[in-house]
Amino acid sequence: SKPVALRALPKGARRLRSFYDHRAGAGDDRDVARVSNHYVKMPAALAALAVVDGKTGVDRLAALRANAKGLRAGLREAFGASSTSSLVVVGPASPDVPFALLALRRSSSSSDDDAAGDLAALDRVADAALAKGYVVAVVVHPNAGGGAAFPALRAKHLALRVCVTAAHDENDVSGLVRALAAAADAV
Repeated sequence: SKPVALRALPKGARRLRSFYDHRAGAGDDRDVARVSNHYVKMPAALAALAVVDGKTGVDRLAALRANAKGLRAGLREAFGASSTSSLVVVGPASPDVPFALLALRRSSSSSDDDAAGDLAALDRVADAALAKGYVVAVVVHPNAGGGAAFPALRAKHLALRVCVTAAHDENDVSGLVRALAAAADAV
């Protein structure tokens, strides 16, 4: 592909291009070969940075943040500590994270060994949400014995992962929360 003039690139893309040019011009042949493999992918990376650094990227990021905030607020209202729902929000409550985890609320008499029953219940919630047009995923902690991955799932092991994107609108987010609340009431 044709080289892109540096001054025509947004600031982040200029830094990336400068980094690759510097790496490709320095070091031994192995270093150049390693960098040249990445350099082949550079037009796509530059195009992505042009979107992120431009007005479209700023608008998409603002929409994503608004949707993440709306998702958190809706889930907190529907599944918060004072809720009687069978689901509870687990994990960090950062407004910049565009996903949330919902786990089954456990009573003090429930057994931690009922993973098959929990999985079936979460599958029913996911299926009910899908029937209303919303896709949520059942996730399993990758290390059931604990570990660093997904620390919010460490104690629960199973959860629903609910995500929003910049392409969603307010109606999508509130509809998702309503569908999950209705599905959770049926479990």
